[in-house]
Amino acid sequence: MTRSTALSVRPETSRSFWPPIHPGRRRCELVRYGKVSSSFAPGRPGVSTPISDRLVSGRSLIACVSILSLIAGALTAGTAGAQDAAAIAQRLGDTIEVNREASGHSVDYGRAVATVDAPTDVVMRIITDYARYFEFMPRFTTSRVLSRRGNNALLYMEASVMRGAHTLWAQMRVYSRAPQGATQIIEGRMIEGNMERFVARWEVTPIEGGTRTLVAFRILVDPDLPFPSSIFTDENLNAAQRTMRALRERVRLPQFAVAHNP
Repeated sequence: MTRSTALSVRPETSRSFWPPIHPGRRRCELVRYGKVSSSFAPGRPGVSTPISDRLVSGRSLIACVSILSLIAGALTAGTAGAQDAAAIAQRLGDTIEVNREASGHSVDYGRAVATVDAPTDVVMRIITDYARYFEFMPRFTTSRVLSRRGNNALLYMEASVMRGAHTLWAQMRVYSRAPQGATQIIEGRMIEGNMERFVARWEVTPIEGGTRTLVAFRILVDPDLPFPSSIFTDENLNAAQRTMRALRERVRLPQFAVAHNP
């Protein structure tokens, strides 16, 4: 009479003949009852015996596949991001594109996007030189670094608005966000001040092999002043555009020109 065989998958619960593949972990096993051929007994040619043949750990296999998928996805996203940045830069030319973005509050963001004729590392040097913001950022009169670690910092800033009639101040927490593909992101948020909200964000993407840069700047200043919200939204649009112009002018200064052409 021929002995029947059965195939099942179960976690190993008992000690077996062959040494474990991953000691200390539960494993997925292929268990075949009855006489089996030598192909089911690795390293034991010609032996016909009941065995428990191990497969590579299911968890390990899934983990490997997941990691490879993430790497492939990141590479694809980075390539797509670079291609998108190049397409945007070609469409813009020398134009500064300014848009209004909803904030979920009565005052909206102003956002400006433009190409900058400087390498990305030069642009990042300027953007992360927080103590010198007052030298080129529109309406900034004071910018002090209270503490810093890398690109993350605590800042104190003052700005003059309404033709000098009001001074706005804020303590800002500025931090480097996780990159999105090739795009580096610096964001700042008010943690204390005499405004309802103050948020700013830089997005910096290399183009043309890193010799030029696509920059996006977004700002939301919502002062605690008794004026229509539309006035402050217009101010945010104006501030975004003026900031981009100021950045373009700053990269032309001699100290940055030296970095541009070593």
